[in-house]
Amino acid sequence: MNYYIFTNGIVTGVVDKTISGAIRSNVSKENARLLYGKVVNGNDYTDFFIDPGGKKHVEKHDNKWQKLSCNFIDELIHDRKWRVKSAADNATENTKKQNSRVQKEADTISLSAIPEILSYIASQQNAPSSLKQKSMEHKAKMAEKW
Repeated sequence: MNYYIFTNGIVTGVVDKTISGAIRSNVSKENARLLYGKVVNGNDYTDFFIDPGGKKHVEKHDNKWQKLSCNFIDELIHDRKWRVKSAADNATENTKKQNSRVQKEADTISLSAIPEILSYIASQQNAPSSLKQKSMEHKAKMAEKW
C-alpha cells in the first residue's frame, strides 16, 4: 500500500502515511491519477486532458489542457496540438536516426580518405608543387604516428 501526494491529479510524491494530505492506494505511482478526490488507475481510461508537458490527466484542472482520446500507454507528440504517436512517426524517427548514423560514418570515411586522395592528386605530373609538398608533409606526420 502506497501513500501519494497529488498535484493537479498526478502523483508528485510517495510519502509516509503520517504526512498530511497523503492518499492511500494500491495503484502504481506511474498509473495513479486523482479523479474527484479518489485514486484511479489511468489504464482504465481512454479520455484524457493533456497538460502542456504532455502528461495525461483524467480530470481537467486547467481550461488550457487539450482533451484527447487515447490509451494511457500511448506515446504523444505535440504538432501544434497533442496527438498519439503513430507508426509513421516511429518510421520517420528511425529513418532520421539511421540517416544520422550513416552521415556520421560517411564523414568518418571521407575524412580518413583525404590523405589517400591528396597523395593520388600529388602523384600526378601536373599537380601543383604546393600540393605535392603538403602531401609529403602529411605522409611524414602519419609515419610519425605509426
